[in-house]
Amino acid sequence: MKAELLERLSCPRCRANSWSLASSDEDEQDVRTGCLTCLQCDSEFEITGGILDLLGEVGRGIAAEVEGWVEMAANEGWLHPPNEYLLELPRPSQPIPGDKINWDIHADNFDLILDQLSLDGVSVLDIGAGRCWSTKWLTLRGATCVAMDVLAHSGIGLGAGDVLMRREMIYFDRVLGDMTDIPFTDSSFDLVFFTGALHHSTDLSATVSEVHRIIRPGGKMAVTNEACGAFFSQEIKYDQVGRSLIHEHNYRYGTYLRAINDAGFSRHEAIPDTAYRLGSARSWRYRWINGLFSRLPGRRLPFLLKQYLFGGTLLIIAEKKSGD
Repeated sequence: MKAELLERLSCPRCRANSWSLASSDEDEQDVRTGCLTCLQCDSEFEITGGILDLLGEVGRGIAAEVEGWVEMAANEGWLHPPNEYLLELPRPSQPIPGDKINWDIHADNFDLILDQLSLDGVSVLDIGAGRCWSTKWLTLRGATCVAMDVLAHSGIGLGAGDVLMRREMIYFDRVLGDMTDIPFTDSSFDLVFFTGALHHSTDLSATVSEVHRIIRPGGKMAVTNEACGAFFSQEIKYDQVGRSLIHEHNYRYGTYLRAINDAGFSRHEAIPDTAYRLGSARSWRYRWINGLFSRLPGRRLPFLLKQYLFGGTLLIIAEKKSGD
């Protein structure tokens, strides 16, 4: 991490923004190893491999999720992907067999949301950044970025960022943090970005409220590739991996909108995803539904009706009121 990040950090224990930084190893770009101490409550947070750990002694929920992701990736064979695979994301030329993401659709939706955003000179917090491929592309488009996740692992977490930064000759900060209690000061970012991560929140309302807090007036939250459940679907579900739980949710479209409105965002725009636009998806059921609704008269109403009733993939941009 770079020392300049201290201006934005909020202590997860006491919310203060007063720090002492002790570095034991740093290079031309950042502090690689060190310790950050909150001058208000004396809490200490380690910096390892350039990653600032603001999770510290996390609750069992996050610790179990971290263990679950590592175990799942190991079982399915994508815990230690080759560097070339990481560098090509989100369009890997040779997908790892155990990696079940439909990368073509995922990448098209990612490009779709980026085309709606002005990124040059914009400060961005990429939440749930994982292997940092999304942070890389945001940075290459001119944004100043911070990647946040619960995983530091070099194959499936923030540690993968070293490979991307070295190859692309770019820089972004990396922080381990909880999306329901975001460790940054009020109004510290122009944009908060999610790709396939928001649905992992264990408290959607708390996460979106925290996002609203840290966005500057007039700033935005952009969401892409999120699971969006049908009206009668079960919203909360968990994937059991060994003794650990990965928090998977199938929040309905109305639940997302309620969280956005309750948080205080002044406006939002839902964007039809790639599968809807092409009348295609991975399953025949969604191909039939997308094809039916995309042929109805009008543009916005059929799409929104389809999202409410049958869900699909969520792409949405919400804006914080300028006067907030």
